Amino acid sequence: MRITVFEEWEERANGLEEQLKDFDLEIIRLYKDETLPKASKIDALVLTGSPESIIEIDRIQYLKKQIPLIKELVEQKKPILGICLGYQLLAYSLGATIKKSSKPEIGWYEVSLNSDGLQNKLFKDMPRKFSMFQYHFDEVSKVSDKFKILAYSEKTSIQAYQVIDRKAWGVQFHPEVNVVKSKQILSARKEVLDQFNINAKEMIRQGYEVSPINANKLFANFYNLVRNDTSYR
Repeated sequence: MRITVFEEWEERANGLEEQLKDFDLEIIRLYKDETLPKASKIDALVLTGSPESIIEIDRIQYLKKQIPLIKELVEQKKPILGICLGYQLLAYSLGATIKKSSKPEIGWYEVSLNSDGLQNKLFKDMPRKFSMFQYHFDEVSKVSDKFKILAYSEKTSIQAYQVIDRKAWGVQFHPEVNVVKSKQILSARKEVLDQFNINAKEMIRQGYEVSPINANKLFANFYNLVRNDTSYR
């Protein structure tokens, strides 16, 4: 089975190759105007992050043109995982509202599962609270009854969701980013962190205290949902 990855910006698929190594992985760089595939050619889809903003999607044609295809894949009940901007794009495609975050999350932050999240198969065998890398300035602020909210953080009320009765999930955090990659990101963006009074050195230190086990579990769960599981919860 093939997983198609829509890489929404340069190098945003990094980390997925290792996490999804047991699949035939096809990376399509739509930001470089590579051809958008037909739904019939996609078994499962991952939408990556990007520095772009869904709030400005009307000017970002490579994102906007994905919406009809995303809707079609959701209706066909094909597995989808949206990460960061990908989580926002999936939600927006189905009518959710995206807003600027009151304060961005940049670095390692605690994510909490609610009661639905604890029972959801994407988070099987994961603890109620875990730390994941974050880098976002926007967030999903309002969803319809098509969605089940699964997780939250102190600053973001919707950290994860599932589209009800569909194999489609979105996570605001970055499970594909490990401590080494996070150090590179945080070191390169110290000026941005300073702007929001976020201590880059402290965030890097915190990253070394985070076990990769929960990110690995999330991808293992998605692996099972793609390959084996015929139910949606």
